[in-house]
Amino acid sequence: MIRLTAAAAAFMAAFLIPAAAAQTQLPCAPRADVMARLAAEYSERVIFRGIAQNVMMELFWSPTRRSFTVAITRPDRLTCLIMGGESGELVPPPVRNEGGDGA
Repeated sequence: MIRLTAAAAAFMAAFLIPAAAAQTQLPCAPRADVMARLAAEYSERVIFRGIAQNVMMELFWSPTRRSFTVAITRPDRLTCLIMGGESGELVPPPVRNEGGDGA
């Protein structure tokens, strides 16, 4: 089972996505078109967004289909699909220990 957290998405944005984007030809389209298609065909919506190396990374997710898509949007407003999958689930953030031990 795949578990994605906001921390994992941030890691991908900061380290993996720029390298992948530089090495491969990605499927890209105008941002509005990509967002509309992900919503209509997969019922996915943005659950995480961040900026790294002058691109915006977004994680789309559908709670009903459990599908997900990772995309970047370049400054020219073209959105490129990095990867997609299924069996995705949200992982709740860790509970902060009020005892002061940093956990």
